[in-house]
Amino acid sequence: MTTDTATTATTTKDEIIIPLLFYVQRIQRLLYEIPSDDEANALVTETFSPEAKFEWNSEPIELDGFRNFVQEWRSRYTFLDFEFHEAVATPDTTDDKGRGGTVGFGLKGRVLGKEDGRMYEGKVHAIYKVEWKGDRRVITKSTQVLQGPYVVDDER
Repeated sequence: MTTDTATTATTTKDEIIIPLLFYVQRIQRLLYEIPSDDEANALVTETFSPEAKFEWNSEPIELDGFRNFVQEWRSRYTFLDFEFHEAVATPDTTDDKGRGGTVGFGLKGRVLGKEDGRMYEGKVHAIYKVEWKGDRRVITKSTQVLQGPYVVDDER
């Protein structure tokens, strides 16, 4: 499998395996910072299992619902920054190479509204389950609690 490492987070058996926590944080950022909607959609396809389970603010959604969520946020906001905090990773105890496991973190992000030019902030607490399937890592579960976005007064 040939991949452009600048835009994709897929890991195959022939590539260096980055630490589990950094793998998930990289995907979280790329979904919203990657240059094009097509690349973001391809990233979802490459990094999430087709059977992945999602839950947003206690509402279950399917993969296509998640894909639509990402595209909607990308169309409404320009992402300015992400600040990860209190991140933890627990490797799968049956995988001695640390390729799969569970990752959790808090995230604070700021965005600029594309229609109104206002700055917004949001907070997320997320838990991801990552598994090694075949010859690559895939995310099989994502549970996130989102607060926001809410308007912030901030000097630019």
